[in-house]
Amino acid sequence: MNQQSEHRTLTGKTAIITGASRGIGAAIALRLAQLGANVTIDYLSNDERAQHTKQHIENEADAQGRVITCKADVTDETQVNELAQTTANTFGGIDILVNVAGIIIKDSLDDTDLERWNRILAVNLTADFLTIKQAVKRMRKQHYGRIVNVSSIAAKHGGGYLGGVAYASTKAGVAALTRGAAREYAPDGI
Repeated sequence: MNQQSEHRTLTGKTAIITGASRGIGAAIALRLAQLGANVTIDYLSNDERAQHTKQHIENEADAQGRVITCKADVTDETQVNELAQTTANTFGGIDILVNVAGIIIKDSLDDTDLERWNRILAVNLTADFLTIKQAVKRMRKQHYGRIVNVSSIAAKHGGGYLGGVAYASTKAGVAALTRGAAREYAPDGI
């Protein structure tokens, strides 16, 4: 831990991290728990991987926050509502939302059919919209909240190395959603 982060604490705060059973999401969940936050690990399909991530965080000597897992498809409004409610019921609220869940489609635009287009749009952009709305309901009551949405350099480049046009389009949408939500919710301390 560097000197600056030793003075930072999230003790008593609660975070939801979507797509947190592995990769970037798991690393963020671990770091937030190390800083004292209670963490909800959202995942879609791999129960074993989610439990492994939870156990890894709990076994970390410097992880101070409590951890739960919650299986939820963040493209489904009902499941997102349940994710937020489970988190709020378990930890007493939601202070931090980190939207990591995402998929990459590297197909060219010509090779992307409507079903694949709609799927990547749902996972990479609509899910952020749904989770933000649920988190903000709770954050407004406490006049505090932090929302982080993970985008991609592909948003600026229109695809390429990391994904095709569909992927880049969704990540550009995430960037615009983030800027707009920041302006809209800033007066609420979010």
